[in-house]
Amino acid sequence: MPEIRTKTLRKITIKHAFEHAGMWPVNSHKVLEKMSKYMREEATPEPELPALPPPETPRTTHEFRAKWSNLQPKLQNLQNQLSTVLFGTQYHGLITRSFHF
Repeated sequence: MPEIRTKTLRKITIKHAFEHAGMWPVNSHKVLEKMSKYMREEATPEPELPALPPPETPRTTHEFRAKWSNLQPKLQNLQNQLSTVLFGTQYHGLITRSFHF
């Protein structure tokens, strides 16, 4: 490792690197060119969300139980997916404790 350090951290190598980057002597054109090259962000498309019907408040206990029994498997599936993604992290136990069915 010391050999590599002495070969690369030479005065001329550092000087050329600064010159190539436009840092010294100052060359604003080179600096801006480098900045624009590395500052470009790839446009990531927004994820397409599923079309969901507007939520309705249940009016009776029977409606509530029907909606809840329909929602429970979906929540369990979501919990399993999150647990799989976060398995082994500090959040795994938090998510497992958050959903009690």
